[in-house]
Formats: sequence, structure tokens, C-alpha cells
Amino acid sequence: MASPRIALAESLRLPAEAALARLPAPRPVLVCPPLPEEPRLRLRWQRLWQERRRAAGESAAEAEAALRDASVRALLAALDRQAEAALLATADALAASAWRVLEPLPGEPAVAALWIAELPAAPAPLLGWCDWPAAGGAHAAAIALRVAAAELERLGAGPAQPLALDFFGGREDSAARAAGLSGSLAARGAAASLRLYSPLLFAGGRLDASALAAHVAAAAPGAVPVMCAPRLPREEWAAAVERAGGSWAGPLCAGAEIAAALAAPGASAERLAASLRWLLRRLP
Repeated sequence: MASPRIALAESLRLPAEAALARLPAPRPVLVCPPLPEEPRLRLRWQRLWQERRRAAGESAAEAEAALRDASVRALLAALDRQAEAALLATADALAASAWRVLEPLPGEPAVAALWIAELPAAPAPLLGWCDWPAAGGAHAAAIALRVAAAELERLGAGPAQPLALDFFGGREDSAARAAGLSGSLAARGAAASLRLYSPLLFAGGRLDASALAAHVAAAAPGAVPVMCAPRLPREEWAAAVERAGGSWAGPLCAGAEIAAALAAPGASAERLAASLRWLLRRLP
């Protein structure tokens, strides 16, 4: 059986090669698609990009210009079945646009950005994370959490449950966003909510990932929690996970038609290896 191919932006080649060394064999093949020279392939990719960007009114000239973006080419290669997955680079100008052209799987209402924390020694050894959305508020957050929970189940992580986490502390004690999220989740099916006084979860001024995971596990017994915590910075949580000996992956494009992820060229080999490992689990 042939090794799966991951199409990726050129800026990610070296860090991805370093990350692959941390994965067990057989390892995927990394492919950095060049600007197509063959006219029919070039025209096919232009049209594919235009179709996906129809709402933006993309012109043929704009589609041709988009092909010069390495993340766009990586995505188009995967959509054109020249690769089984795509890894886009945050440094590329059109990476966000490329991410947004992905369509949801049948039955999914949308796609969502999913981060995954693994804490083998914690009461919740696996936890999903979704950011509070820039637009759409509690409604959009609830949809993203449910899409992310379904993705974790699709990845073989077991039953997953969305969780609204209100991580508060100090004088500022407005629970409006977390409360709105909790209500939106409850209206759409099984979910959990949890309110924690954050200073109790810090040691030496740093967040204790295992302590937080213990509370989250208790709120979602028997399930993989998928959290949205409007007042907990994502990078603070990610750093706490890694200090505790865990791994941090993502974002993965949950609920999307193909396996796709986004990475920064400066990402550590550990983070990139975790992202690649979860990306590969999405493949048939």
C-alpha cells in the first residue's frame, strides 16, 4: 500500500521533515506542489479556485495570482486528489482564504478549527479545544464545538462532548459569553458546562494543566471534552499542556471534506509532529 501524500507549503518543508522523524513508520510522503506548468492542470486549478471563491467574485486573473501562493497550491493539490491531505502555512498570504474554501462533509453544518491536547497522565488524557469565534457569538461557538466533537469521534477518539468552560478570576466576573454558549449548546443536544475560579488552578503563577483537566473530566464523564473557554487564552492552555509533558496539535479543519491542518513555519517539531499524527488519522 502506497504511503499517503501530504501536500504542504514550501515554508513548512524543513520543519515537517524534522517532525516526521518523530512519527512511526510507515511515514507519509511530503509534497510541495509547484506552480503548474502544464496548461491543462494550471487551468483546472484556476477554475477550481474560482468555483470555491465564487461568492467573492474571483476573476481568472485573481485565480492565476492565487496559484502563486504555496498554501493555495497545497490545498488545490489535495482537492484535485494529487495528495490525501493538506498542510497550510500561516505565513502565506492566502492561507486563511484557502482554509475558508473547504466545504463541510455531508451532514455537517460547517467546518471548524480544532486543537487537540494530549495529557497521558491526567484524568482527561485527551481534550479538544475551539476558539471563541471572531463573529457569530455563542451560536457560532456552539456549532464549532459540535463539529469538533464529531471530528474527534471520526478520528477514533471515542465519544466526545462539547463543554462551555467559564474560566474566571479577579474582580471581572462577567459570565455572559460562557452562559450564552452553555444555553446554545443545551438547545442542540447533550453538552456540559463548567465554571471555575481560575486563581485556584495556578501554581507559581502558571496554569496547572492536570488540575484543570481533572475538573473538565469530572464535568464530562466517559467522554472526550471539547472545550471553548472565552476567558482562557489558548496559548496559555497550550503552554500548560506542554509543561505537563503533553502534546498540542492543530488547528485541524474539523468537519471538512478533506484532511487539512494549519501550521506556523516556526512551530516546534513536537507540535508539528502531533498535528501530522492527527492529520493522518483522518485518512481512510
